[in-house]
Amino acid sequence: APWVKFGLKNTVTDAVLEVIYVHKWSHKPHLEYVYIVIDSTSSAAAVNAMFDNRGSDEDLPIEVVAYNRPKPDNYTPGRATAFTYVYGRNSHGNSRRRVGSSSRDYYVFTVNWRGNTRDKTILDAGKTHAHRSYMFASRLDSVETRAKNLRDKTKSVTIEIEEWSPRRVDIYQDAAESKFVAVAASSPGTLSTSCPKAGTSLVCEGYSTPKIYYQPLFYMQCGTSTPLVFDPYHFTPLPGGRTFPQHAASGSAVRSYEKVCDLSARPTWKLIGFFDPNCSSLNTINENSYTYDGATCDSVGSTPTTSPSQSPSTSPTSNPSKAPSHSPTEPPPTMSPSTSPTSNPSKAPSH
Repeated sequence: APWVKFGLKNTVTDAVLEVIYVHKWSHKPHLEYVYIVIDSTSSAAAVNAMFDNRGSDEDLPIEVVAYNRPKPDNYTPGRATAFTYVYGRNSHGNSRRRVGSSSRDYYVFTVNWRGNTRDKTILDAGKTHAHRSYMFASRLDSVETRAKNLRDKTKSVTIEIEEWSPRRVDIYQDAAESKFVAVAASSPGTLSTSCPKAGTSLVCEGYSTPKIYYQPLFYMQCGTSTPLVFDPYHFTPLPGGRTFPQHAASGSAVRSYEKVCDLSARPTWKLIGFFDPNCSSLNTINENSYTYDGATCDSVGSTPTTSPSQSPSTSPTSNPSKAPSHSPTEPPPTMSPSTSPTSNPSKAPSH
């Protein structure tokens, strides 16, 4: 409750250190660290002296004690707004959740996978770990009911590389037209693609699922710019020689697309597949500003069709035919011949 404070009690001397709040609890079970904020009048030396256990052969138990203060009038905690994080339960492996401020230029929220060799949850090359959790905001009095409903929907799974059924994803380019496209195989397990258009060439071979030593490749689009990047932050500016992540000047924002995109626009990133980072042809595509075009591999027919069009044009084309006919087409017979002669003779009787 907000009117309750707590302290850390030396159970040998009964001295209590009042704590304003906990900055960070230990995330390692074998290191009993806790980062606390105390009153500015208490020096580090005084705190160390309060819990000095030198000269003793016994551990010094430290107890958490609460300071109960008068409850405010008309306090109804159920109406308060609460933010809840539903992580799950009995999930295999070991992960770390971190929320809070730091020296970085953003508010930290991370879930770090911390597998170990003991229960074989360490992530080897090619493995994939996925974790589904939930966050929601609600009234405090509805937290328990909502959280219980979401608890069993959480999921934690590690996928071995042999469990995937990948398909090939290849990048083709048309150097003459400065275009490129990613072509995926027709079905999972198919490891070949095709690009029938003349003049195109295969430049990089990839896969739809993770592969050892391969990295995710993103297609970025912002206006007419369509580069391919392994690092979504490749176009992040680093002003004044700054380095990531402390790269933002005080009071300013740094956008990860600033080098290639107008700040009034919002780019998109799409995962193309997993590719060998040593594929040098990707540099050619980016350096020459090739444009991503889904029709790059579409082949245009070189021979005329055998049947006439059902909807002929009513005006001549602007360009002459490359294969003109040698004789005019014959008009088809009328579908509704007359059953009686006309009252006036034809001006152009047939032969």
